Amino acid sequence: DREGNYWFTTLEQGLFIIPFMEVQKINSTNSEINENNFTDVFQIGSGNWLVGTYTGELYEINKADKKITPVFTDEKQKFITVKKIIETNDYFMISRGRLCIVEKKTGKKLYPPFSNLRDMAVLGDTLYFVLPEITGKVSFSDLLNEKNASYIQLFKGGGRAVEVDSATGSLYFALNEGTFSYQNGKSHELKEGEEKIYANSISLNSGILWIASVSKGVYGIKDNQIVYHFTDKNGLTENTMRYIKARGNSVVACSNNFLYSRNDEYNQGLIL
Repeated sequence: DREGNYWFTTLEQGLFIIPFMEVQKINSTNSEINENNFTDVFQIGSGNWLVGTYTGELYEINKADKKITPVFTDEKQKFITVKKIIETNDYFMISRGRLCIVEKKTGKKLYPPFSNLRDMAVLGDTLYFVLPEITGKVSFSDLLNEKNASYIQLFKGGGRAVEVDSATGSLYFALNEGTFSYQNGKSHELKEGEEKIYANSISLNSGILWIASVSKGVYGIKDNQIVYHFTDKNGLTENTMRYIKARGNSVVACSNNFLYSRNDEYNQGLIL
């Protein structure tokens, strides 16, 4: 985060906060959290953190004193795994089975007829989303209508992730059929020559789309062109990558067995 802390979610051991390489552990034995299976973590505008769990619960962690508070509870709804948390000026949006939209000013919760969103991103007045079998977009005005929210399908199939570049109006999708850019209603498939690039995870930072690929290592793509490609031939120990996150000058990626970090300022890579 902005203060140099590293945040890691785990499936069975709770949430790890690593400030300056000192480990602080938060779980059900030392906090108000009811379980240790965390699935998403997101820093909100206030600087606090929202963390989601396998059973759909959400907690806010105060950045100053690390106090933990359950948030966005609703006994009338049944939730499942928190897959994605995003924030706009007026709303929090959480994919946890049904899509849950929380109005910041009033705390009112809306439940439009969308479920099982793997990822989502906002550009302008439109929400772009990825489901296992559908990729599309829906306007906010339709989305806030809980009964009649109609969407436009962008691609034939579904996928895993979407990233948005607000500066250029471009979007990037990691789909079942490959990795694509999308701008002004037109899509372009990102390839290495004639070979498709299948992504497990994508992350956009400073105009570069970083791709954790299924079997070909890590790609960095700018203006639809490959500018970086790391494999077991030049820095990685294996080519099946699971997750990637880029922020500032750093890129962090993980494979089945290793965690990798690269700092572009110093042009250095490190296996952790």
